[in-house]
Amino acid sequence: AGVISEEIGQSLLEPKDQVSQLTILLDSAKLEINDRAERERRLEEELKEERARFALVEEERKRKIAELEDALGQAEESARAKEEAFPSEAADWAACHHTEVARSLLTTPEETMDFFKVMYQEPEGKRMITEIGSYGFQCGQKDERSLLYARLLKRDPSFDPAKMKLPALYNEEPAPPFPLSPRIG
Repeated sequence: AGVISEEIGQSLLEPKDQVSQLTILLDSAKLEINDRAERERRLEEELKEERARFALVEEERKRKIAELEDALGQAEESARAKEEAFPSEAADWAACHHTEVARSLLTTPEETMDFFKVMYQEPEGKRMITEIGSYGFQCGQKDERSLLYARLLKRDPSFDPAKMKLPALYNEEPAPPFPLSPRIG
């Protein structure tokens, strides 16, 4: 009868122990759930803060991109305007800086020839090249005739070019198509 009553006593005590164990487990589970809920709430807050920071960074990135695109547009427009104005500005500069232009264009016989070929295609350039060539030809003729006629006169003191149907000796120096003295200033 002692064993039975002990078993009954145990069985009567066990449910209490089981209930208290279950209560402890339940309390522990509640604490764990609350801890996890608190951690999740903190993580959500951190995530919201991170999203807000990311949104600010993204907004700043978009602003900088817009700023850079605007600056690029202005730079492209400025470059386009400079490119369009360049030929006119270069021509204006060249018109005022003849010495520099001549030195840069007349560096080699090939470059000089190329320049004169282009110049000859322009009506005024063709006229000037022709006048310069004529002037050079006249100077050469005068020098050659002077030497030839002087030699012929030395051989024959009665030498007269008209009697031999030769052109007369130039009395004056051929006139250049433009003043040959350098411009001052």
